[in-house]
Amino acid sequence: MKRKSILFVYSQWQSFVREDYNLLSDELKVNKLQFELNKSLFAFIKGQLLGIISLFKQVPRHDVSYIWFCDYHAFWSVLISKILNKKTIIIVGGFDAVRIPSINYGLFMDSGLRVKLAKWAYRNCDRIIAVDQTLIKGENTYAGEGAITGVAHFVEGLEEKSLVIPTGYDSGKWKSKVKKRQVLTVALIKDKKVFNRKGIDLYLNVAKRMPDVPFYLVGLQDLSLIPEGLRDLPNLTIYPILPQEELINLYAESEVYAQFSVSEGLPNVLCEAMMSGCVPVGTSANGIPNAIGDCGFVLHEKDVEKAVELVDKALKSGDDYALCSQNRIKSMFWFEDRKKRLLKVIQEL
Repeated sequence: MKRKSILFVYSQWQSFVREDYNLLSDELKVNKLQFELNKSLFAFIKGQLLGIISLFKQVPRHDVSYIWFCDYHAFWSVLISKILNKKTIIIVGGFDAVRIPSINYGLFMDSGLRVKLAKWAYRNCDRIIAVDQTLIKGENTYAGEGAITGVAHFVEGLEEKSLVIPTGYDSGKWKSKVKKRQVLTVALIKDKKVFNRKGIDLYLNVAKRMPDVPFYLVGLQDLSLIPEGLRDLPNLTIYPILPQEELINLYAESEVYAQFSVSEGLPNVLCEAMMSGCVPVGTSANGIPNAIGDCGFVLHEKDVEKAVELVDKALKSGDDYALCSQNRIKSMFWFEDRKKRLLKVIQEL
């Protein structure tokens, strides 16, 4: 059977997008095409036009367009691929499958042109692949009143062509050391919206109530996002960013990893931490409890005292939980499994 060629379409070069590119490139001919989504109107229009021109040049040379996230770039990719009789796959990551009024988050918070184009792309692509079942059809009770999760809630008739293939992780990349009694969370936090979605306010409040435990926060770009009363906590260390080797070491030595997000897909950082032997504490949002399973502790409502109680339990949980975390990610979210299943979908189109 002829190996198919892939046009890899994306808007932001995030870690999980990069991992998919590397994974597919091991087996197939893959070329990248970035659609830049700029905030200024002129730059946005320019970026769209350049992307459309590139699509008309590139789509005929490839068998399948593999599109990360459903947004403007997905609409143009699916439209041009249909015109040229080519196949398309949309990878759903999180934002493009939810409406979360409590934090004003998700593609479907709006009902304008952007959403109409995304719905058209979902209806007309050949396959939809999500990293977690809740992004196809599920619920997120942690996110509060009015939260809706899953593309099939917003667009009818998608379930038949949708499937779940979780992100995958390589155990050779992550390591575990002798653990220190410390708590870690990692997120790329550039603005207040991300700060709220990642539950950093809750994380800081937990740190404040556990002054004898070191807490680490990696990825906070702007210290002014921290509310008064939670700044300058003596037990809190903040890194705006860390080189990957230093982050690997911080995972490896941290006893507990906290993921207090209000909305997620299947968080890479949580799975990486578990692969490193961290005992997880996370919310019941989307793919978080699926990752944690019975190897950690799940918070079902935003409550500081309950969160403190769970973090304390995790710190006292012992080596069995750490080993459980590592084995769960290895067995359920192995990168070779994702590769095999993606390649199968691509070859069957």
